[in-house]
Amino acid sequence: MLPWHVRFTVHGVPIESVDSVRYAAALSFARSVSTPERRFPQLERLQQQDVEIDGPALIQELDTLARLAPAEGLAAVLGNIRDDVLKGLAIAAGRG
Repeated sequence: MLPWHVRFTVHGVPIESVDSVRYAAALSFARSVSTPERRFPQLERLQQQDVEIDGPALIQELDTLARLAPAEGLAAVLGNIRDDVLKGLAIAAGRG
């Protein structure tokens, strides 16, 4: 299957983010460090195309993952997703 790009909305703003291969690596890492107290539900939701996500909650999840020493290159992927969420939040704030 060909890679696809993660697509989601933040406050109604459509965002296209990283490709599915990079997303799968981030999700795999999140699942490997998940505990009953530390879950990543917003990151999991990105498996669904065009889903509305809680931007601040996803940013928190990505920041948590970045502090857990991800594999080389994965920190950049987490940062790319975070930047895309921030862009969506900024656009939504400008509309209001």
